[in-house]
Amino acid sequence: MKSIKGNLIVKNKLFKNAYLHDKKIYNSIFINCVFRNITFSAEFSKVKFKNCKFQSCIFEFDSEWRKIRFIECSFTKNLFFPKTFKHIYFKSNTFYKNLTSGNILENNKFVYKVKGIKDISQITWGDHY
Repeated sequence: MKSIKGNLIVKNKLFKNAYLHDKKIYNSIFINCVFRNITFSAEFSKVKFKNCKFQSCIFEFDSEWRKIRFIECSFTKNLFFPKTFKHIYFKSNTFYKNLTSGNILENNKFVYKVKGIKDISQITWGDHY
């Protein structure tokens, strides 16, 4: 049975050295949080990350990631495994030394197929919902 967490508002927390697996997090907001050395493979639905820092994290995007918003976040030395960024919304984020694989959507069009992204800011990727 999955651990289910909903309607959370989390502010100013440090999360480190964890593997988020076999959990479901929905209708939640994370503000000014730092995620360090985290593997995200849990099920996320309608989750917003605002002004968060992601450092050395692994994102296993798949069909279990729905309607996720990353607003004004920074990403450093992260590894992404996206199948699609549909319903994953990026706005005003900064990426540093990221290793990225897969297709990236911009305004619902596949425009990048990259392995590295550096210093990208003020860009919106994915669907608006």
